[in-house]
Amino acid sequence: LSKNSRLPFTDIAKLIGSNHPTVWYRVVRLNEMGVIQKFTTCIYRLAVGVKRQKEVLFKISNLTKEQRETLIKTFCAHPRVVRVIELQGSWNFSLTLCGETIIDIKNILNSLRKHLQDYNHEYTVLPTYHDETIRTSFFLEGEEFNIDLSSITSAYQSEIVRSPALIPKYVEDLDDKDLLILQKLRDDSRITLKDLAKATSLDPKAVDARIKRFCKIYLLRGFLLHLNYEVLGYTCFWLRLQINVDEKRNRELNEYIRTIPEAYEYFEYLDMWNVNIRFLTKNQEQIEHVFNEILEKFKDIIRNHEILIQKKEHKL
Repeated sequence: LSKNSRLPFTDIAKLIGSNHPTVWYRVVRLNEMGVIQKFTTCIYRLAVGVKRQKEVLFKISNLTKEQRETLIKTFCAHPRVVRVIELQGSWNFSLTLCGETIIDIKNILNSLRKHLQDYNHEYTVLPTYHDETIRTSFFLEGEEFNIDLSSITSAYQSEIVRSPALIPKYVEDLDDKDLLILQKLRDDSRITLKDLAKATSLDPKAVDARIKRFCKIYLLRGFLLHLNYEVLGYTCFWLRLQINVDEKRNRELNEYIRTIPEAYEYFEYLDMWNVNIRFLTKNQEQIEHVFNEILEKFKDIIRNHEILIQKKEHKL
């Protein structure tokens, strides 16, 4: 499911040497346990009118439990806030804002700040220019989990373009039914063609053809699985770095991070804090050792660093 969250249970059963009822039962159980947070779809954001995306860090002082919960509900309710993460450390929250222009982002930020007028707060906008998930199946070890999907033809596995030859145009090339299909798939990547057809008043074959077209033009990039790593016993740590410009050493840092089993996501910013690496671990002592290794190995280019703990992802 982490490779293609839309895979039919029958195909999953064949891949892992099980049967449909067992796979169905286990997936239902993972949902009930809270391990699976969401089945979703990765969509090329520029094609649907999201031309600007900014991450904003907030530091809000002296919040009571009730005030914190109220703010989290406010952040999550905003339609242009697509990700809400609660942090521990020098910042309380990370919000990801989406809009068509920089003015849009500014207006969204101002609307959020109106709810913070009675609080002592500060914020910083992070201009992301590169983000990448380094690994998603870090919790699986051993060759038995190296599952090959090359023989799978269901769930649009063969249609999804890995290296696009054509980048899709903007939202004006999509009609209302296209946008509704994409929204439904983003809300639940496992929604059936029958349900999509009902929601759009189209024939299931017409819906299928549209999804195949989305894949072909790289508008639809893949079907994803969001897991609750806390339920699995993991803690997410952020290592934020200020680094000097040295192309050779910067490249070596990037390559070194990819060799660390605990490294999960990698972000680069046009900001004083150039790099943010997110790690998932069950062993805090081990991650402290990893951080010390990075800071020692690249002390010639790392000017400053800070460590944040990701407490909970409230919206994704």
